[in-house]
Amino acid sequence: MFERALEDLSTAMLKGGRIPEIYNNRGACYRRLGKIEEAEREYKMSTEVGPDYVDGHLGYSFCLLQQEKYE
Repeated sequence: MFERALEDLSTAMLKGGRIPEIYNNRGACYRRLGKIEEAEREYKMSTEVGPDYVDGHLGYSFCLLQQEKYE
């Protein structure tokens, strides 16, 4: 299910460009698949594309905490 969602989100990214919600949703899929480093990358990208996008910051923070990256 999450693998298919990642495929669909990748397609949306190609068609829609750099949209923070897409990166955020990709991060959520990776997190659910247990791929925390990939999730961290996607969440971070969502914050770079949309600096005011709060959900991206929350997801990124969650990944850092889960990996015990406190600094």
